[in-house]
Amino acid sequence: MQHLIFLTNIFLFMNNLFTSVMAAAAVAVLTIPASADPLELNARAITNNSMGVMEKIEAGGSIENNTNFPNVNFTFSEFGVQKAGSTLLLTSDKGYSKEISLNSMFYEMQYDYDIITKIADEAITESGVYTLHVPANFFTLNGNGNEAQDFVWTYTNTSSSGSDKDKELNVLSLTINGDDLTKTGKLALLQNGDAIVVKIDPIADAMMLTLSFKDAGGTIIRSMEIYDKSGSTADPALGEYTTSVAGWAVNKFFTDQTYTVTVTAHSTNNISNPANQTWGPVDINFSGESEPYKFSDVKFTSVSPESDIEITDSSQPIIVSFSAPVESVTCEVTTGGQGSSISNINDITPNADKTVWTIKPGTHFWESSQDAWTFMIRAKDDKGLVVEGNRGTEADSYYSAVYPCYMAWPEADISPASGMVEELYEFSATEPRGIGLSFNAVPYVINAAGEKVASVDMNSQVQYDSQGNDIREGEARDVIALTSVFHLTERITEPGKYTFVIPRSSFAIGTEYDSDHNRAMTIDYQVVKLPKVAVNVELVNFANTSFEVLEGRDATVTLKPVADWKLATLTLNGEDVTGDVEADAYTIKKIAEESSLVATYEFAREVEIIETSGIVSVEGHDYNVSNNGEFIQIENLREGDVVKVYTVNGMAIAQLTASKDIVNISAPQGQIYVVMINNTAVKVRH
Repeated sequence: MQHLIFLTNIFLFMNNLFTSVMAAAAVAVLTIPASADPLELNARAITNNSMGVMEKIEAGGSIENNTNFPNVNFTFSEFGVQKAGSTLLLTSDKGYSKEISLNSMFYEMQYDYDIITKIADEAITESGVYTLHVPANFFTLNGNGNEAQDFVWTYTNTSSSGSDKDKELNVLSLTINGDDLTKTGKLALLQNGDAIVVKIDPIADAMMLTLSFKDAGGTIIRSMEIYDKSGSTADPALGEYTTSVAGWAVNKFFTDQTYTVTVTAHSTNNISNPANQTWGPVDINFSGESEPYKFSDVKFTSVSPESDIEITDSSQPIIVSFSAPVESVTCEVTTGGQGSSISNINDITPNADKTVWTIKPGTHFWESSQDAWTFMIRAKDDKGLVVEGNRGTEADSYYSAVYPCYMAWPEADISPASGMVEELYEFSATEPRGIGLSFNAVPYVINAAGEKVASVDMNSQVQYDSQGNDIREGEARDVIALTSVFHLTERITEPGKYTFVIPRSSFAIGTEYDSDHNRAMTIDYQVVKLPKVAVNVELVNFANTSFEVLEGRDATVTLKPVADWKLATLTLNGEDVTGDVEADAYTIKKIAEESSLVATYEFAREVEIIETSGIVSVEGHDYNVSNNGEFIQIENLREGDVVKVYTVNGMAIAQLTASKDIVNISAPQGQIYVVMINNTAVKVRH
């Protein structure tokens, strides 16, 4: 990187040096011997002669060029010279006096032995005797400083010494399409291809002419530069300059108005160049010959909807109003851009007095739109005169309005759908191709008064794949989120009408590399306080629970028991409904009041009842099950036998894997228990 910086700086330095030598044609250099005591400063100048060969001129000599006074460089034989300031004073016998900046960057970085006095930046073009003043001890090396010294050059700007400098610009003719404006004093217009020839008394250094066409107030209507380039020629020796009008804009000069074309000659084709010398300007006055275009007195007063309002209603018309009746209205539409086509809308009807016209693009037009359309509306009055619009010129004037419409874009499938809800908070969007918040726009909710009451919390999104897995969890997977779940920044529970506004491009639909965006959508909701009914469920000896159901709605309760158990009885408000259970579920129809559902369970296998003790044979091995005080005792167990103890209602009391031949399991007395050893069960009264 250091090498790159070094080469870049050297390039900049050499480019600066080349510009100073070749464009300014001279560089003054001060050579300072590093070993002198005191530090002596000797000057010399470097300039190009007429053959382009560099020459050296000692201080006190003369510098000649046709640009400006050059830079002065202090050249040292070694690094380490220190300077006492950042500027030196330059004066002249013509009164010039200014502190000139020094550039010591390359010297301090040890890229070059020169410290540069940046005189060339001042663009001094006045001939005279110039003195650079160096105060005592301004430069020091190894503790030795210079004596106060003045360095003098006689500078002559050769461009100001010849006859061209003293010449005045004399325009002999300015011909446009064969008519000399200096003689006719009239011009109708400037348009593409018009030939322009300007002749002046020759000025050898006049490399370019500029023409500026202005109205009476001085406003520039058209400008052009004429020099040797494609489509233009400049011949300073003959004083002849030719070009033609470019571009397709037409500039008209109207009757009863006066105009001026200003001609200026330049020594370079860059008028910003400090070395550029100018001759002139010369003003040529003329009058216009074009008749002003006559527009209708009728005006466009309004176009509704206003331009740039997005169309979301497929029946949307465009209403155009005029200040007075018009005879005809036409409308063209285009999406603009390269390759776009223009088509006509023909369903255009006026009101009774023809001051209001309705343009109907039609349902198919809007519903197939997925872009912004430019409507170009043209109108004429009963005299055939064009009503002036906001675009186009003269007979091509028209009113332009742009209407974005993206109704051909897909809608997002949002839940809950429109209707009555108790709360607006959580939503889900689903799409088989994949869906997720795009972060291009933020959906929001407004109330009936149009006030925004909440917006989507963009950080709340959770996306799920086709299996219902949260795609944020686990390692990154190449999956599509078929469902996006998100919620609002506020819970909306206050009864009333609300609208969920989903702007265009709120959702990305499809895969990451091939996705669409949603069209603008609105969903209406009615938030209400819905009546609810409590349903109390008792699972005997297991648990009690309750939940609320909207009044008049059905509620299904799942009653599926664990393995080895089955539903014994089910009652609803005391009435046996066991026979209505289907697939381990019971549905309460149209609940109108608080209800109680009670379920009991029983062991699903045939078992032997042992009153106090007994022998259980399992796979040819006998086990002894008995009561031992507060314990149920099981003897003759083998290592690895699995023992489970349940109440008769299915409540698990204990489960273990035997490691000894006798186990005791404590259980409340006075009940019947089911004891399972491996896969064999017995009932024990304990």
